[in-house]
Amino acid sequence: MMHFKSFKNFTPVKKALICSGFIIILTLLFLISYLVISTHNVRRTALKSGAADEKASTVSGGWETPEIQKLWKEKLWLDNQLVLAKDDSMNLGIDFHDSIIQLQFKGWPLVKSRIRFISPGNFFSGSDSRTYQKMFGHPVSVVCSFSEVSKKPFRKILTDTSENSFPADTSSQIKNTFYWDLIADNNVRFVFYGIDPGADNYKSRTGYEKDILKFRLKSKKCRPVCKGYTPVLFIWLDAKEAKAIYRAVPDKVKINIRI
Repeated sequence: MMHFKSFKNFTPVKKALICSGFIIILTLLFLISYLVISTHNVRRTALKSGAADEKASTVSGGWETPEIQKLWKEKLWLDNQLVLAKDDSMNLGIDFHDSIIQLQFKGWPLVKSRIRFISPGNFFSGSDSRTYQKMFGHPVSVVCSFSEVSKKPFRKILTDTSENSFPADTSSQIKNTFYWDLIADNNVRFVFYGIDPGADNYKSRTGYEKDILKFRLKSKKCRPVCKGYTPVLFIWLDAKEAKAIYRAVPDKVKINIRI
């Protein structure tokens, strides 16, 4: 009470100085508290990042050895299969090691197709463990896609109403070719071609090279269009199997990939 009465007797200048000093002290206390809390948060974030880096670095153990790298890739593949087995939608498994693409549900393969040819053949073969894990260490999702084949085949009904007439299924009349172009959320573009395995132009590299050349010439007009550099992987399959897989998968299908 005495201090308050003394304060009232101070001159305006002295009152202003005391108030300013009080505000400065409060500001300093606030800044010190803020710095302490910020330092604590930074240290906690650094510890979490260090733990994450330590966990990620376990994948790099022996990555330079081909046999160990193969085992790591197989482990990531199996881990992704377990994740997709919990999903209620059909998904794709693309295994370049075994040259197989398969439509699967709850981990069970429904339709399989052997990969006839891929280009480039050394796609991501020189990547380090962190890059591989970032690109293929988890199931990827399709962000945009385009195909010249419809999801459902058209059927034509004949006008003849005689008892021996049946609706004509024109699905077999669709050209025995297939094209499916999609981009996944890991920014890799997959271009699928369905071909007749017995076609003469695919018995050598001629047919494959022509497909790549046509794609390159039309790439500026071809959908989907994404900004920036997107690596492209070309995959050739049996046309009938490729169309069967494409028509069954959902538009935003998830894909498990092993390169």
